[in-house]
Amino acid sequence: MSLVETYHAEHKARLYRMGGKPKPAYVPPAPVIRPIDPAQYYAGMWFYNLVNFRETTSRQIKVDDIQRAVCRHYKVNRIDLLSHRRTKDLTIPRHIAMYLAKKMTMRSLPEIGRLFGGRDHTTVLHSVRKIEALEGVDDDLMARAAMIKAELLA
Repeated sequence: MSLVETYHAEHKARLYRMGGKPKPAYVPPAPVIRPIDPAQYYAGMWFYNLVNFRETTSRQIKVDDIQRAVCRHYKVNRIDLLSHRRTKDLTIPRHIAMYLAKKMTMRSLPEIGRLFGGRDHTTVLHSVRKIEALEGVDDDLMARAAMIKAELLA
């Protein structure tokens, strides 16, 4: 008998003499696996679709359509919109185009960034947040964005 086994045997004997029982090893309870009720699953999907609602139209709006509409409204060349220039006459239309692309399409931020001249997803996120921050402040900007949106939905 090894030293460790001897110690354990003495410990058990001591516990038995004192009227106690050795503590059993901890066994975690088995996880409860419940089957998925299809009615609850689909009800949850309906709620998910309701919360994550994107505007649906008779036709699918493409990022290319949004870019063309913004260029037409602001009288900017599409090449300039996709360029890396940061002048104010280009950044505001670019921000609006990225904002509308995120709100009106199911594209992810990296995809939108790629379609806007290879920009990073954080640039697109910055544009979306900037326009959202200006929603209550700059009524002229939001009116222009609403006009472009109405043009796209028509």
